[in-house]
Amino acid sequence: MKEAGGRRADAVLDIKGTVCPWTFIKPRLALKGLRPGQVLKVVLDHEAGARALPRNVALDGHQVLAVDKVGPTDYEVWIRKHPSGGREARGSAGPGDP
Repeated sequence: MKEAGGRRADAVLDIKGTVCPWTFIKPRLALKGLRPGQVLKVVLDHEAGARALPRNVALDGHQVLAVDKVGPTDYEVWIRKHPSGGREARGSAGPGDP
């Protein structure tokens, strides 16, 4: 587990240099690989992605624990996988879902 600011991540996904739509697709795939309740820390340097990613994972049913600006261009988005696995586990994936 990775620790920062009292939080613990079960997995870290560094997507610096990545732009849409990959700022949504890669975290979604990483969350699918986690067990319900585990925490994913996403590190990115795309401001628009740092604003939009929390909304998108919340729509999938996951809990956004924090969004931290950790440098001049870097952000960390901390996400807890939904206890039931998120929207994809319930079979209600929305239009355009990968």
